[in-house]
Amino acid sequence: MNNFFDSIALRVDVSKNIGIGHLIRLTNFVKFLKISKKKLFWFIKGDKTMANKILKKNNLKNIFFLKERGKYKILNTIKKKNINLIIFDISHKSYLIGNKLNNYLNFFKKNDLKIVSFDHPHKKTNSDLSIMPYTFKNYKNTKNNLKIKGHKYFIFPKEFEQTSKLKKKIKKNPENILISLGGTDPKNVIANILNQILSSNLNFKVKILYGFNKKA
Repeated sequence: MNNFFDSIALRVDVSKNIGIGHLIRLTNFVKFLKISKKKLFWFIKGDKTMANKILKKNNLKNIFFLKERGKYKILNTIKKKNINLIIFDISHKSYLIGNKLNNYLNFFKKNDLKIVSFDHPHKKTNSDLSIMPYTFKNYKNTKNNLKIKGHKYFIFPKEFEQTSKLKKKIKKNPENILISLGGTDPKNVIANILNQILSSNLNFKVKILYGFNKKA
C-alpha cells in the first residue's frame, strides 16, 4: 500500500461510550501495513485525552480533532496534503442508524478518494474495500468493489502473534489468572460472565474500568 499512496488519512471516533477499540485496531492496522508514521493523518471525533494516550504511545503526529463529523474539514485538509486514501473505523451505534454511515462514506467517494472501511456485517457500504472482522453467519450484500470478512481480519497487535511461545510458559495449575473483557456490550454479556465467575468458590479480584454499565 505504501507504493500506491503517498499519504493516508484515518478517521475514527473515541469516547467513554464508544471505547478505544476502533482506534487501537487502526494503530495495529497501520503497523501491519508498515506505513511510515510521517504519512499518517488522523481525524478523530470524541475524547481528546483518551485518544492522545493511545496515539502518543506510538509517537504519532498529524492528529486533527473534530468538533462534529467534520467532513468538510477533513476534505480541505487532505486536499492540501495530497491524500487520496481514507481508512474508516466508525461502524458504531451512532453511524449504524439508517443510512448515515454510507452517506458519510459516499461524500468522500464522490470527491475522488479511495475508501477502506471496517464495517458491520448488517450494514451495506460503498467502500472500495470493506473489512468485516467478525464471525457472523449472515453478511448483508455490500455495494463495494471488494470485501473481506472473518475474525482473522480483526487485526491483533504483534505480541498476540506469539501465542505458540506463550503456551509453553503457561503453568498447568496457575495461582493467578487475568481475565480481560471488553468491547461494546449492548446486551450486558460481560455482566452475565462476571456473575458466573463471582458465584464460583474461587477467589477473584475484579477491576472494572469506566464505560461499564453500572446498572448491569
